[in-house]
Amino acid sequence: MRYAAICVATLCWAVASPAAQRPFLMGTSTFADYFAFAFENPQDKDFFSIHVDDFLNIPWTAFQNGTALPVSWVATVQGIQTNAVSSGKLIYLALGPLHNRTTLAGNVDASGNVTNNWAPQDSAGCYLFASDPNAGANKQVYINYVKYMVNLFHPTYLSLAIEMNIQFAKCPSQKAAYIQWYSDVHQAIKQAYPSLIVFPTFSADYMYGIADPTTWCGGTKTDASFGACFQQRLTEALTVPADRIAFSTYPLSWKAPPTPPDNYTPDVPLEDMFTRVQQTTTRKIWISETGWQGVQIASSYQHASPPSSCGIFYISTPTFAGDALMADYMGKLLSQAQAKKFEAVVWWENRDYLDGTIASACPCPGSNATCNNLEQVYQSGGTSTEVLYRYFGNMGLRYNDGSPRTPVFNVWTSYLSQPYTTTPDVSGGASSLDEIQIYPNPMRPSLGQTGIVFGQLPPGSRVRIYTLAGEKVQDLTASTVGIATWDGNNGSGQKAASGIYFALIEGAGEKKTVKVAIQR
Repeated sequence: MRYAAICVATLCWAVASPAAQRPFLMGTSTFADYFAFAFENPQDKDFFSIHVDDFLNIPWTAFQNGTALPVSWVATVQGIQTNAVSSGKLIYLALGPLHNRTTLAGNVDASGNVTNNWAPQDSAGCYLFASDPNAGANKQVYINYVKYMVNLFHPTYLSLAIEMNIQFAKCPSQKAAYIQWYSDVHQAIKQAYPSLIVFPTFSADYMYGIADPTTWCGGTKTDASFGACFQQRLTEALTVPADRIAFSTYPLSWKAPPTPPDNYTPDVPLEDMFTRVQQTTTRKIWISETGWQGVQIASSYQHASPPSSCGIFYISTPTFAGDALMADYMGKLLSQAQAKKFEAVVWWENRDYLDGTIASACPCPGSNATCNNLEQVYQSGGTSTEVLYRYFGNMGLRYNDGSPRTPVFNVWTSYLSQPYTTTPDVSGGASSLDEIQIYPNPMRPSLGQTGIVFGQLPPGSRVRIYTLAGEKVQDLTASTVGIATWDGNNGSGQKAASGIYFALIEGAGEKKTVKVAIQR
């Protein structure tokens, strides 16, 4: 494989040359201005990561009782789904049952109001997976919610829990019960959707013990002891059922560790991390979310009411933040993805949701969208919420105005422009028609189902839908990951009638006919 060099100032890194082929998919999240979900610049990626997590909360009561879902919640979710379908891109759907990685997500009532901390907790705010008599019922509710979201979005990839090991660290007494609870959810979803690629994600920074002082495995900090700590947590993570091994990582912790005076700061251990993963498991590697700060961030910001003041800039430019350092990290990460044949990398933002020039100042200069958004965040959650919002606010491939963050964008597109190639093992696609999976079948639009997914197809397979009388209704082509989705419409965009249809599938030199149905 040949490589070329890209340099910004004095920083240089290797990128794949034009002769190379890219073995991994590249995506970004949809998180945008003031908690919006935006499907912008589809040309910048292969897929969108719809990182719902607990941002939208869950109508637990409605999913338990089978009553009507809150109208406002449904409108929000279906609006996101409409934009997702319009993008024409693959979908990675990232869901989570927990708020703050500790307790069950807020309950959305019939009027759309959210009640937080509604489930029983211990003194640390951890949901009582081990002792709540309703834990089993809540598990089934979560399964119902996941099925609703899968039937709505038809994702190619699905996460059922985000940064699962943060709960392990914050709630050690509930850890074993949470793993079992999650395992049951995973099994139920795989039974319902056998071809869907399902996995939780883990925080790599917590696995190395550097993101939080309580997560360190103990002893003197050296490259070797950091690696041993990660290895211990990796072995544990692999006991959780999953089709892939997926990591989030925001590795600024390696540049500014939170445990003074023990300030041993090795380089971000990308080579160590992914070498250990490949030596330990055959699961394909995902970077489910990652990023680097583009602007400086203070410990607090000035506000009139409640009163607060400008703190120290603990993430400073250019020591810890800035375009050059972001590009350097991205270059090293994507080089690992290329060499070790990851399945996918998700960069947290396509576009900054804060104006970096304004966000880097304290106090916030004047009345503008960035200052107004930050004021709303501060009023609703205080300093800690505002600083967290700022932490993720300027990691984009593009600046807030949509223009490319040139050093970072150039690294990203140097890989994105390479021809993407995969194998059935990497993609989840198949080499024959023997393992086709079809769901939901029948499709019931009255239940919110918006399409029939044909999975485990050889990439590029053709799927033609016919009526029982032999009239062609639709003609589909499977994606590079072996997925084709029929939205229930004919070639003119009109809804197909309820009834049984034939699907003629051709791929890998084979033909197969199956029956599918719509029940409106």
